[in-house]
Amino acid sequence: MPQPGGFSLVEALIVLLVLSSGLLAAGRLLVQTMSSLSLARSKGVLAVVAESKLESLADLYSRDPDSADLQDGVHGPEMVEIRNPRSGKVLHRISVSWLVSPLADPRPGKHLRGKILTVTASPAADGTAVHYVPGQNKIFSLTSVLTPRLLI
Repeated sequence: MPQPGGFSLVEALIVLLVLSSGLLAAGRLLVQTMSSLSLARSKGVLAVVAESKLESLADLYSRDPDSADLQDGVHGPEMVEIRNPRSGKVLHRISVSWLVSPLADPRPGKHLRGKILTVTASPAADGTAVHYVPGQNKIFSLTSVLTPRLLI
């Protein structure tokens, strides 16, 4: 006598196994995507804060090159808080520090008037310590050369 059409129990179990492994893989992919988006957003905020500090120090250099903030060495950290404009809730706490070093001239006996400025921004957990998330090192550094403006 012929068997009626349909799936056997073994076939149904195999289909469920393949389907569940596919759904688990998709879930892992979604988690990884969300983690990457969070990291990209954090690095974007750090880049904006570092660039803002670099621009303010460049402006200070054009007005007062002998300012205390532009002396050779490490300066900071300064804490920056990014707040939600509606609720006032703190969204990001960022530690900003900068390194000022002299601009070297490869020619012997020559000295250049200028500075090398490196600004580093990193998340701060409680406003005092750098926040470190394993596998997601969120530190952003930006370097520029500051030179006196020439008036022509």
